[in-house]
Amino acid sequence: MLFSQNELDNVKREMAKLKGNVVLKLFTDFKTLEDGSKKRACMSCEGAYNLLETLEELSNGKLGVEEISIEETPEEAIKYNVTRIPAILFVDE
Repeated sequence: MLFSQNELDNVKREMAKLKGNVVLKLFTDFKTLEDGSKKRACMSCEGAYNLLETLEELSNGKLGVEEISIEETPEEAIKYNVTRIPAILFVDE
């Protein structure tokens, strides 16, 4: 478990304060396997994904996470000048 129950409650309370929706772009090195699952070689990327996934679940729909692979879509990394992973961007589009 990433968080204690007290921490989970605190995160939920803080997420409820968000006025609008927030989308994060998470750049990792995942490769999509034949069965549709994602495999990440970067251990830090796996940890970052798991953390953000948990926060997304606690946000009651206010936080979205878009995972982008620098392996499969390098043009996205170039667009946002991402040179190292994991990278988390708050993008206002």
